[in-house]
Amino acid sequence: METSILLVEQQMTLIKNVAYLAANGVYHEDKMRFILTRAVSHMSCLGGTEESASKKLLGLAIEKELSHLHIQNPRYEEALRCALHDLMTLPPILV
Repeated sequence: METSILLVEQQMTLIKNVAYLAANGVYHEDKMRFILTRAVSHMSCLGGTEESASKKLLGLAIEKELSHLHIQNPRYEEALRCALHDLMTLPPILV
C-alpha cells in the first residue's frame, strides 16, 4: 500500500478517536487542532507531499467518513465537520 494512504489511515484513526470523545462529552477542540496540525506535518515530512496536498488528502478522508454516517451520534458528525473546517483554516506549518 502506498505510504500516503497508510499515513492518511493512521491520522484518520486519531481524528475519529477525538471525534468519538466529543460525541461522549469530552472537550475536544484543542486536541483536534493539535492532531490536525501534527497529521499535516507528519504527512508532509514522511509522505513526501506538500502541505496543501496533505490537507487535501485528510480533507477527503474526513469527507468520506462523513458520507458514511447513518446512525452515529450527531455530536460525532459535528466534531468531524469542525475538524474539516479547522483543517482547511490551519495556518502554514513550519517544519
